[in-house]
Amino acid sequence: MNYNKLVKQKRVIIERCFGQMKCRFHILQYVCRIKLENVPKIIIACIVLHNVAKSLGDPDFELVEQDPDEDEGNHENDELPLRQLGQQINKKKLEYYNK
Repeated sequence: MNYNKLVKQKRVIIERCFGQMKCRFHILQYVCRIKLENVPKIIIACIVLHNVAKSLGDPDFELVEQDPDEDEGNHENDELPLRQLGQQINKKKLEYYNK
């Protein structure tokens, strides 16, 4: 495998990770009004929290395009599974930090 092809493959993985972090941490999406000296600390904190979330099995945040022809039916029942998922995630986080 040549060098350029290898770099291209790895770049896709890294860009996907950046996309996930930008969806998870909105501070990374927009211009921040913070001191420049604090920017590296915020980025590192986001990376660490992202890795903790992934180790706890938190679902990845990816940009998903919704099909415009998709039925916009009743989504009231969608809230319950999301709430249960959130409770499971919080439970895993507590277990992780109380080890």
